[in-house]
Amino acid sequence: VSQSRYGTVKIPEPNPIRKRVLAKALGIELNRPFNWLSYSEFKSRIAQLGFISLIDTPLVFFEKGQAIWQIPIQAEKSTQAEGILGFQTGERGVNITGDILIDWKNAFRHADQLRLHYRSFPGGTQQFELFSYVPYWAGTAWGSQVQVNMFRRDSTFLELQPEISLLLK
Repeated sequence: VSQSRYGTVKIPEPNPIRKRVLAKALGIELNRPFNWLSYSEFKSRIAQLGFISLIDTPLVFFEKGQAIWQIPIQAEKSTQAEGILGFQTGERGVNITGDILIDWKNAFRHADQLRLHYRSFPGGTQQFELFSYVPYWAGTAWGSQVQVNMFRRDSTFLELQPEISLLLK
């Protein structure tokens, strides 16, 4: 067993997440020596993802010097969209009012997250938040995180806080 290498990852169809992305998120490095520590942390890592869950016990088979992971998972409903939107006419034309929240998780099967939140307060104050997280680009160890916060009070004050991060895991 100690000489076995990670071979393949098998997950049920339809795949709620791409196999390479799942392997990276769970700490499974294909073509590397097998590590029991990865297997022991399995359930907690899946729980941290939040958009998939185990439907049975994960199994590891050893065949011809390779570890074959069988991971019985299913997609969890974790996408959220809610809010109320209104239009108000004023001296400067039409104003958008309300509170809208859109939170997508794993929309592109890359363990990604996109969150948009818009709020409008009395007196013309507005707040907009954008958060985007893609932990693995094309199955690589590279990812990105983008966060933009905007706060606007009438037409005299605008605060914009952009933050862009490149991730290497």
